[in-house]
Amino acid sequence: MNRMRKTTAEVPSHKTWQMIPYTNRTKLGAYAPLPKGLLHQGLSPGAILVYCLLLDRGNLSLRSGWFDEDGWIFVIYPISRLCLELGKGASTIKRWLRELEERGFIERTLPTPGMASRIYLSVPEYTVNPDRKNNGRTRPTSYTGSGGQSTWDASLGGPTPEEVERCLTELERINAQYQ
Repeated sequence: MNRMRKTTAEVPSHKTWQMIPYTNRTKLGAYAPLPKGLLHQGLSPGAILVYCLLLDRGNLSLRSGWFDEDGWIFVIYPISRLCLELGKGASTIKRWLRELEERGFIERTLPTPGMASRIYLSVPEYTVNPDRKNNGRTRPTSYTGSGGQSTWDASLGGPTPEEVERCLTELERINAQYQ
């Protein structure tokens, strides 16, 4: 197998990092959250990066108790800091923020003089279109056991009763081979 060599990369800001193989002993450093549903929202790559940084800062806001009287988490992230983090100019960052705002991912308040605006975050709710999952086949929404009680609910996730039965049958077959 062709192993990767260690390489050093310069980041536009003050940070330096080294590329190493990703193994079962590798400890991941800091990273920004990227909700997978965000990839299907038609946003530009730059807007996605800004949103990931805002969401990461939102996690910090949550831990710090930065939310309003309605429970909405807000972040304070000056445009100058976003420019530094992404190595882009202010007009580019403002364009990406405007894109996020127009699509309903963020809402910015008017800043007071000398202060950064509050940025309120919205997150995409994960839903599955029943006509698209499983190649057009839909799963049952619930399963009732022999006693009449509901033993499986699609809204809770997990395998279908058919998948469980198939796994149990396979386990019984394997177990019979070793007895």
